[in-house]
Amino acid sequence: MFALFLFLIGSSVIWGISLTAERYSWLTSLIAGFLGLLLFHMFVFIWRNNNFQNLAFIFKETLGKHLGFVVSLLYVLYFAYLASRVLSDLTFFINGKLLYTMFPFFVKFSIFLIIVYTI
Repeated sequence: MFALFLFLIGSSVIWGISLTAERYSWLTSLIAGFLGLLLFHMFVFIWRNNNFQNLAFIFKETLGKHLGFVVSLLYVLYFAYLASRVLSDLTFFINGKLLYTMFPFFVKFSIFLIIVYTI
């Protein structure tokens, strides 16, 4: 729950949700949080009903061996793309506001090292 709250606050600060929604920005954040929790609980329901298996196994079991592999591969590629976009956006914001004289490579590499250390 706390992670969801931090995500909503971080997203609204970075993307400026209060500028477009004006005085109803709290309502948009509340609706986004509710929809996010609903989606999260749907994923947990699917995960529990498949004996806590990983998503690639669930795809292969549900869609068959070959189609499940293709869907799993597309899923991995999609989230690798999203991760690279988030890293690029974060680097852009850090270089634009905080470390504007530092090369973007060093910012990306330091974030990458933090992720590797965490994993």
